Parts: sequence; structure tokens; C-alpha cells
Amino acid sequence: PLSRMEVSPPLRIRSYEPRDDAGCKSLEHRASQFQAMGGLVKFAFEHHHSFDAKSRQFPQHLILVCADDDRPGQLAGVIAAAIKTAYVHGVRRKV
Repeated sequence: PLSRMEVSPPLRIRSYEPRDDAGCKSLEHRASQFQAMGGLVKFAFEHHHSFDAKSRQFPQHLILVCADDDRPGQLAGVIAAAIKTAYVHGVRRKV
């Protein structure tokens, strides 16, 4: 399954686990979502609760991490997705 997909060792893609919380927060903090003034000003999200708190709001969600097996606690990447109901052109749909 996708949640156990293998990549070049020692990296491995797997489902998020609570032990990944600090690593995911660190990645998101370093991956600035907005920069201005030539990179002098950067904005990033800060999670005051667990990294997966937002995703857990939706029954259908998935968080995958790319973990470095040679460096416990170190993550190379993270992606989060959720299916929710939203209005698209005035019609309620799952997106």
C-alpha cells in the first residue's frame, strides 16, 4: 500500500505516527509558506497542538512522512491530505 511505499534506503515513506510530531512541526517551520523582501521576512505555521490535529478533524484523512531510518526522529518530508465537504460553484461536494 501507498502508506508503506519504499524509497531509496535509508529513506522510507510510511504513515504518520505520534512520535513524528516534533519532526513534522520542525519541517513545517523551516518550509516557509510566504517570503517577502527578498527572503528577509518569512512566515510559517506554528502548531500549538499536535501536528495531526487539523487532519483529525476530517474522517477521511492521511498523513505520510518520509523517514530517515539512519537518523531516528529525523524526517525528510511530510504530506497531509483530507477529504471534506465544500461548496463548489454553489453545489456541496466532497473535495
